[in-house]
Amino acid sequence: MEQNPAQILESESINIRKLLLKTLSYWPWFVLSLVIAGVVALLWIKSSQTTYVSYATLLIQKDDQSAALDNLLFSQTPKRNIANEAGIIKSVHIKRKALNYIPAGISYYNEQRLKTKELYSNPPLYADVDSLHIQPFNVPVYVRLTENNQIRLQIEGENVVFKKPGKSKIQTRANYSVDTIINPGEWLVTEQMAFKVDSIDLARINEGTCYFVLNTVARQIGFYSALEISMNKESALLDLSIESGDPQKSIDLLNALINAYFDSEMQQKLDQRDETIGFIDQLIIEVSDTLATYQNQLTNFQTENLTLGIEAKSEDLYNKYSDLQSKLSRLSLQQRYYKYVGNLLEQDKTLSDLISPATLGINEPIINDLVQQLIELYSQKSEYAYNTRKDNPYISVIDEKIANLQTSLLVNINNNLKALQLSRDEHEDQLQKIEKKLSKLPVTNKKLKTYERKFNVIDNLYTFLLKKRSEARIERSSTRPANEVIQYATSLTTTPQRRSPAQVFIIAMMLGLVVPFGFFQLKSMVFNKVEDEDQIRAATDLPLVGNVLHVNKKNKDVFTDPVSNEAESFRTLRTNLGFFASRQPVKVILVTSSKKGEGKSFVAHNMARSYAYNKKRTLLLNFDLRKSHSNEQGLSNYLSNQASLSDILQKNEEYFHYIACGPTPPNAGELITSPLISQLFQQLRADYDFIVIDSPPLLPISDASILSDFSDLQLFVVRLNYTPLEMFKQTIRKQNFQNLKRPLILINDIEPRNTYYSYQYYQKGY
Repeated sequence: MEQNPAQILESESINIRKLLLKTLSYWPWFVLSLVIAGVVALLWIKSSQTTYVSYATLLIQKDDQSAALDNLLFSQTPKRNIANEAGIIKSVHIKRKALNYIPAGISYYNEQRLKTKELYSNPPLYADVDSLHIQPFNVPVYVRLTENNQIRLQIEGENVVFKKPGKSKIQTRANYSVDTIINPGEWLVTEQMAFKVDSIDLARINEGTCYFVLNTVARQIGFYSALEISMNKESALLDLSIESGDPQKSIDLLNALINAYFDSEMQQKLDQRDETIGFIDQLIIEVSDTLATYQNQLTNFQTENLTLGIEAKSEDLYNKYSDLQSKLSRLSLQQRYYKYVGNLLEQDKTLSDLISPATLGINEPIINDLVQQLIELYSQKSEYAYNTRKDNPYISVIDEKIANLQTSLLVNINNNLKALQLSRDEHEDQLQKIEKKLSKLPVTNKKLKTYERKFNVIDNLYTFLLKKRSEARIERSSTRPANEVIQYATSLTTTPQRRSPAQVFIIAMMLGLVVPFGFFQLKSMVFNKVEDEDQIRAATDLPLVGNVLHVNKKNKDVFTDPVSNEAESFRTLRTNLGFFASRQPVKVILVTSSKKGEGKSFVAHNMARSYAYNKKRTLLLNFDLRKSHSNEQGLSNYLSNQASLSDILQKNEEYFHYIACGPTPPNAGELITSPLISQLFQQLRADYDFIVIDSPPLLPISDASILSDFSDLQLFVVRLNYTPLEMFKQTIRKQNFQNLKRPLILINDIEPRNTYYSYQYYQKGY
């Protein structure tokens, strides 16, 4: 039958209440967990150090290359993008250059009881190191003041690195220790070190323990391990942040990195400009020599032959001739440049410093774009090759693109060379025609025009190169970084990063509650013990006759203190059994359980004591024949015809008698089915008001099932947090349990502090 919403809501509220009550039953553990969490939080607050995060912002300019040419050559042209620039900024090369801007070679620290603080901004001492001498690196050098205001230096470390500052050759020593005293400002010079300590602040150096460390380059680069770079997909902004133990150090680290990044970009551009200017200077030197030769030839000819008049016709021919020669010179310059580039491509030489054709006035858009992209590809490859592993897959992609671009460039150069050769042939053909016409002019006049023509051609080329060199120098002087700093790191962009004590304690208290709660829930799921009566009710419809409290004392006889809560729980059990006796007489009660350790013997003993305390003649029978711990006479002797009933009956008290199980017999299974048992119970029923049988567990033997035939009622003991739930379910499904005539469930070992069972009817004086 389906439950209505009200029933479902009531069931859920019951489950929540049950969970809360069960959780509160472990309140001592929660208190202990909260105390431990509080202590840990206090230690964390005392030992934690405030860190400072500085922020800066860069604007990355994007490339404006020709998209049409990009699609023509290959699918993806390398361009300046935000991700690439972020990778360059985080590269070891840039970080190493940034170290030149900050005093990161020596770090100063103050070691206190629970924490160590770096003293970057204002250390209480300064160490001056001899840069030409071997020094110990990455090992603390402790500085303490003596009573005479001298300095005691102590060094102790394992695998200490020794090297000269700025050098790569190192030495190591497995164990190294120094303990010496020097005066402030006095040089300490040994085979392994050479430095002095001065500018000591006496008031601050005695606060804790001060020491300094000489940092290797690797350790200095490690200062940037906390560097974070975030990119905004919708803009070209890079947000940089870094965290350290000193606010000024965070600011200096970030600004030094930015300066190193821009200096690297500037230097790369300046190197390209210098290469262009150098090439033009080389051409000017070659042209100037030719120009001087032609000038001397012209001057000498004019001196020897005086000035001759030139007819208008000859002037026109010579002008055309000069113009063609000038065009041939420009064609020759272009051919020379193309052959220069073609030779580099055919010899597979590096083109990282290739000169742009536009610099020489060669206006071929496709060639210009190809050369420009090739230069940028080599620049990117150089950056990645320096800052990443050799097997970086992106370098392979760049190499493939360079190869494709070189092939396209070589094809275009060869095509242009062919076109230039055709133009040159055509111009030379025109020159030959003009020369034929000029040959008819006077020889002297013709020679003069030849000298002037040669001089003017070279002079125009010389002037052109001077102009290009000036333009290249102006361009070099106006070189600026492509990117821009939006915000440098300052004190205004630096914030402390530390949780307040209140936040720490709140988190600690939450963990102090969550951890034990999770532990007990996990324990409940893993071990799956019977934890409350709801689990029993869900597994069986058998009635629950009562609950027995946990007993801490060694004496398990709870009636030594008749007014105790434990004794009261057994009187309540006796009363509950009386209700069952009102419907059907109950004289013999059998007590059993699933397995040993569930408290059946404890329950049987105190159940018998409760009837005896009520002045009822009560007998306790220990029928656990398979588990005997003494050699006194008992049931095994009686059933073996080795003793009579009077021999085994122990009458220690007026209303409480006891029969032990006796020595362990070899045939316990046969004795339990002996006809003497029936005679025994007939006689005992006539002599006693109540008989309590302490029987063996139901698993894995059937003794309790056989003995149940001689009992009026059977108590099945379930011990909380001990009896496995699955074992309990399996036991009640077994035939041994099914043979029990009137089984009742008894819950044992309830903790008095268990809130779930806080009925309070166990209080004294009930």
